Amino acid sequence: IVPEPSSGFSGCDFPCLCLGARGGYNYSVNFKGKSSHAAAPELGINAISDAAKVIVELEQMQGLKDDKLGQGSFALVEINGGGAACSVADKAQFTAFRHIVRGEDKEYIIDEVNRAVKKANIKSQVEVNFRKSPSKDSDGFLPYTVDEDNEYTSLIQESIKNVTGDEATTAYFSSIGDFNYIGTRVGVPTFVFGPHGENYHASDEYVLIDTVVKTAEVIYDFLKRTLNAR
Repeated sequence: IVPEPSSGFSGCDFPCLCLGARGGYNYSVNFKGKSSHAAAPELGINAISDAAKVIVELEQMQGLKDDKLGQGSFALVEINGGGAACSVADKAQFTAFRHIVRGEDKEYIIDEVNRAVKKANIKSQVEVNFRKSPSKDSDGFLPYTVDEDNEYTSLIQESIKNVTGDEATTAYFSSIGDFNYIGTRVGVPTFVFGPHGENYHASDEYVLIDTVVKTAEVIYDFLKRTLNAR
């Protein structure tokens, strides 16, 4: 049980039980163009312009649709390049975060970038690099789901009802976290259940204290009932 803010992230009231999550990869695309004097830009290959064209294509692409997780998303998080005062930029790089659903993976993302490059009809050379990771295959987060009829799904739903008096809304987490590694590698049902809050990754991010307390009480009730039953 991972107590990330499931209800706020899913856009519903507390309590909310997420039976899985989208995955995602952080990756960079490097562009190598050709410098020339800014007075004669037609003699060069502007890597920044080419990067911008590819970004536009990626933002317009539609990924796979998942009956539980919905659809993935592309978000530009950083762009840089050039630097000379009066020269066409011969290098550029952008970094993006691509949330994915089942059926999408690292190879799917590479193919997606290649398709965007082809549609953009650019002249720069392109290279895709994924986030450095401490071990093989840990450079991204794979999507996963838990069956609604899993015995532990029923048990945690019962604990939520016992503590809050309400039935949990069932949803699927739209972003990534430790739960992705647990849900795809450990082979155990992995739930995201936590307090309600808003404004995630903003300066005024918050959670509501009463839902923090209720989350702790739900997890305690679930553990007590589950461990006693064993």
